[in-house]
Amino acid sequence: MIALPIILVVITLIGVRFSGFHKDYAGISQTTAVKGFFAAVIVMSHLLGYVTSLAHPTEEIYRTVINHIGQLMVAMFFFYSGYGVVVSYQKKGDYYNTFLKNRLLKVLVHFDIAVLLFAIMNLVLSISYDKAQYITCWVGWGSIGNSNWFIFDTLVFYFIAFIAMTVREYTKTDMKIFASVVSVLCLFFWAIMAILYGKAATWWYDTVLCFPVGIWYAVFKDKIDAFAKKWYFYLPTLALLSLGFAFLYGRRFYVEYYSLLAPVFCLLLTWVTMKVKFDNKILGWLGKHSFSIYIIQRIPMVILTHLGLNKNNNVFALLVVITVLLSAWLFSLLLSQVDKLIFKKKKS
Repeated sequence: MIALPIILVVITLIGVRFSGFHKDYAGISQTTAVKGFFAAVIVMSHLLGYVTSLAHPTEEIYRTVINHIGQLMVAMFFFYSGYGVVVSYQKKGDYYNTFLKNRLLKVLVHFDIAVLLFAIMNLVLSISYDKAQYITCWVGWGSIGNSNWFIFDTLVFYFIAFIAMTVREYTKTDMKIFASVVSVLCLFFWAIMAILYGKAATWWYDTVLCFPVGIWYAVFKDKIDAFAKKWYFYLPTLALLSLGFAFLYGRRFYVEYYSLLAPVFCLLLTWVTMKVKFDNKILGWLGKHSFSIYIIQRIPMVILTHLGLNKNNNVFALLVVITVLLSAWLFSLLLSQVDKLIFKKKKS
């Protein structure tokens, strides 16, 4: 199992390029590669929930590495999501009018197709869940074996973004108002989830602030880039972000600090990608299929466990990697056909 993070690091280093300043550090190829890296980390994290034991010292090292990454493995997804909303909103004229369908509804439909597959699997394998879970699982509030909280948060973020867009459209204000409304509503969402889940399930809300930070970053990107291109500004900022990350990481067991740690991590990694470009076909493929990898990965894990193939951790890990990647590819093909039927514009 310890080979998995080592292989991922080696893959990440393939084609790494250093530069004074990468103009496309927030472009699709770079962000897709970063998402590909963290999609692989998420698989390695969930894998731990299905192994029988971690008796070997190297397996304990594996768990320690994954545990230290923790919720930071999803932070960049929320950050890039917020960033992407602003970029698309500014570039696409009809973005507001099509947002609910092409963003929120699309995620929900893709998610529900996966949930349906989980329901079928549970029926075949005689896996039972409480009826309440089957009622709430379709919006990510409950779970029938699938990963859910990330999708629920994403749906909330998109709904918040739509509210902020509506405010801006009717008030004819600039993007700073849009970003402010998103920030206030996200803080409100954070507070609600903190009340509901407290310290028992902090993963529901400890990365919430990454989304509005991504929003603000996109709003001020031109000014940030002009600032960062000057090395005498870039290096002190990198140092401050590193110190801030180290300070907050040392207090990561307190959710209030972790909620700040996650967006600081996003800013730090973004600052690094200005100089270091991670971009290769493997990470690109993983990033392109990151949604499918995230949402479908537990099906192979559950089936392999049901077949008793999780007794040997190394064999199980290998089988998981193969079956998850294959399943994600097939699921992406299915979603592409669904999109052609529901979300593609019809030619006049």
